[in-house]
Amino acid sequence: MPEILFKSLKSKIDFAEMYKSGKKFFASDAMAVVRFRDAEDIDSGHDMSEKKFPQTLKYVESVSKRNAKKAVVRNRIKRLLRESIKEYFNDETHSEKFAAFDTLIINWRRAPKHPMKIHLADVRPTVNYLIRKAYKNSRYSSAGAGN
Repeated sequence: MPEILFKSLKSKIDFAEMYKSGKKFFASDAMAVVRFRDAEDIDSGHDMSEKKFPQTLKYVESVSKRNAKKAVVRNRIKRLLRESIKEYFNDETHSEKFAAFDTLIINWRRAPKHPMKIHLADVRPTVNYLIRKAYKNSRYSSAGAGN
């Protein structure tokens, strides 16, 4: 399987465009904003061995200051979100889903007061749920084909 590159989205213009035109998905602890790739960019088989689509995912993980007052807590949650995203897409069983995503923003909405009270086991299921939900509602999954 080819290596997947993860790029952080930096531009304020890109952020504004994502929140305006991206599709939003919600979970109890987080929100995801997703922009899917164009159909022309993706091979109909979604085969990761083919290099017919860019193998880069632009992503942002964010935690607002309102939800987590201390920077150390915000940074820990962002590290856990980054790790969860990379784990999910680097897993062989989810590689076909990678082809559908162009840009992904995950905004964490709840935070503990102490950084060691949140762990990867708390963050990973929420990230997995949001990505599965987004993929299921995309035009690339067989379940979302009618949408």
